[in-house]
Amino acid sequence: MENRSIQNVSSGGTGGRLTDKAVKAFVAKRTLGKKLADGRGLHLFMTPAGSATWRIKYRLGGHEKVYSIGQYGVVGLAAARAELLEVKRLLLRGKDPVAERRLARAVEAADGDGAFKTVADDWLAMRKKEWSAIHYDKSRRALERDIYPWLGTLSVASITPAIIARPIQEVYKRDALDTATRLLQHVNGIFRYAQAKGFCRDNPASPVREVLPRKKESGRMPALLDWASLGDVLRCGEVARLSPSVRMAHRLCAFSAARIGNV
Repeated sequence: MENRSIQNVSSGGTGGRLTDKAVKAFVAKRTLGKKLADGRGLHLFMTPAGSATWRIKYRLGGHEKVYSIGQYGVVGLAAARAELLEVKRLLLRGKDPVAERRLARAVEAADGDGAFKTVADDWLAMRKKEWSAIHYDKSRRALERDIYPWLGTLSVASITPAIIARPIQEVYKRDALDTATRLLQHVNGIFRYAQAKGFCRDNPASPVREVLPRKKESGRMPALLDWASLGDVLRCGEVARLSPSVRMAHRLCAFSAARIGNV
């Protein structure tokens, strides 16, 4: 439990929410023993050793407890907030986040077959039967390039939302929102598969969507008003590497003019 004498510091944000600028200013001051609150129990604590550590204060069974996330610099503000969502979700289910993490680490030590890359490779092998060769190769290369260096050797039972958020944010920083979104979808699928196989109990990828901005809704595609344009679309559909069901859906839409949702 945290020392009651620890002082709160104004966040400098709006509505009690921190900003990256306020966090950097707090860390630069290196005032030992103080904390910078973000709200809902999440705060940045300057330890006696001089390191800034993200923590979550919570109550369970009438007792106040502290869940440590990780040091600032390794875990950013957005990743810490994603971890907070996971902790709150566990609390709503009456589970102690600290105890759950200890259990996950015990599972990791007992089961070496649950490494993220091993589980991801099995998941990809299953998807290969459903996807086109091009889509499969692009997805596999993206995971190898952007996800495996961060998560590959870790047990899926030990991975937290903050750990997943880091590589996803790194991809987004390349102005690649679509790629980051698709990668997160893949990671979500891998963890659902891991849950089904008994490697982990929860899906830590679910709250990570909060670290990415919402994609703006695109407008409607312009209608094809001449035979030449329609012919181009149909010919492209014929030579594309599609599953039989998608190919037939494409033809049904073209020849019946049915609504996409109905098709």
